[in-house]
Amino acid sequence: SLASGDFGGTGRSDILVGWRESNNNYKGGILIYYTDGNDIPSAGSDPSGGSVKNFVVGITVNNFDYGTYPTTPAAPYLLDFAVGEKKNATEGNLVVFIR
Repeated sequence: SLASGDFGGTGRSDILVGWRESNNNYKGGILIYYTDGNDIPSAGSDPSGGSVKNFVVGITVNNFDYGTYPTTPAAPYLLDFAVGEKKNATEGNLVVFIR
């Protein structure tokens, strides 16, 4: 899975990658590649701290917690995202990252 958005709050689009280790298992994860230096770094950062450890089959990016009551939040706004994680052939999880 692949998505983009400003996940670091710098105004540059970063890359969000959901991956699978092998077609023979369901191990995987999620990585953010921050492109603040105008390039794609050689290693990504795991926003889950290792808690997403299965095949990520889908990603959606949005602002899930935005509201104006009681007041509008201060900038910069960090994008939220959700991932679908597949544990085996019949089970999975939805993991939402509110940032």
